[in-house]
Amino acid sequence: MDGILSDDIGSFPPPPGSSREKLRAIAGKIIDGTYTDAEEEAFIQATVASFTAKRSSGLDAPTYPQIQEMIDGFYNPIERYVQSDTPYVIVGEKAIIPEVEVVKVFAERHVEEGGSPVNLRVCVTGPLDLYVRKISANVEPDILVNLGKSVGCFIQNALLDEVYIKTTVVSLDEPSLGLNPNIVVEQDNLIEAWNKATEHVKDLDVQVHLHAPSEAEIAYQTEKINVIGIETAENPSNLNAINKEDLASHDKFLRVGIARSNITALATEYEQAKGLNPLNVPSAAVAMVDDLESPQIILKRLENAHKIFGDRIKYAGPDCGLGLWPTSESAERLLANTVKALAKFKAGKQALF
Repeated sequence: MDGILSDDIGSFPPPPGSSREKLRAIAGKIIDGTYTDAEEEAFIQATVASFTAKRSSGLDAPTYPQIQEMIDGFYNPIERYVQSDTPYVIVGEKAIIPEVEVVKVFAERHVEEGGSPVNLRVCVTGPLDLYVRKISANVEPDILVNLGKSVGCFIQNALLDEVYIKTTVVSLDEPSLGLNPNIVVEQDNLIEAWNKATEHVKDLDVQVHLHAPSEAEIAYQTEKINVIGIETAENPSNLNAINKEDLASHDKFLRVGIARSNITALATEYEQAKGLNPLNVPSAAVAMVDDLESPQIILKRLENAHKIFGDRIKYAGPDCGLGLWPTSESAERLLANTVKALAKFKAGKQALF
């Protein structure tokens, strides 16, 4: 995979007839080993359907379909299966992501049936967000680092390197950093926690997904994080919060959001223009995407970001996850339009030489 790569953040609408709440409950049972055969089959079918839709869009590095809630999906197993002598450090074999396990089995069967090997992006909620959302905004260093160790266990178990599937990029999701003014954390402690979370990763890109790009300088000091993810489709001004020279001096890269994913804002805009709100009329969702987030519109954002950062951009995709979108078809269309925009961008660059 050369040049700028397309990816997605993680969450995706469940297929028709599936309940996200029921699927999340089943995920917990899978970790506990208390699921029924029918529950396992429902979870497998939903995960495979969503992942197949992502791959059909053409993404270079699709994330496993994040069915679980981003905090509880990681914190609850940590809480249930904590090591007896080390608080907030999970027992290693319980640090599994059920969706990844399903994708692994899918990939093996897919290749056996003549399909192409699967590249996988693994997203794990970062230790700071787990701490702030479940414990306190006043961060104790030892606990934060221990949560980093637990996150590292989830990542370690999701580092797949088989003929049929390879984990090609890992991402820490830290949306609260820089947005929650009540957080009290020492920068050195956060860096240590991030280093613990990513210590098992070797020779792979490691992203940190930030909603406040002003905090990127913290990631500059880490050992393994080499890609800073920022949301720039809905908020183009975020491009001004990052300095290209700083990226180069620390040998870091960007993951830029080039397609809007805020479904509430998009649906409101479309309703004002067309009189239909896709959140109430799901059949209008695909048309909304083609009107408001066409390949041409997405391409212009990528071109603008590239004028500023050039070859410091390594990944591009939607701003954030698509789990709240009204239909899987509309979410897939947004991913496909992003892939088309990137293809047009690459074709245009080649034409210059």
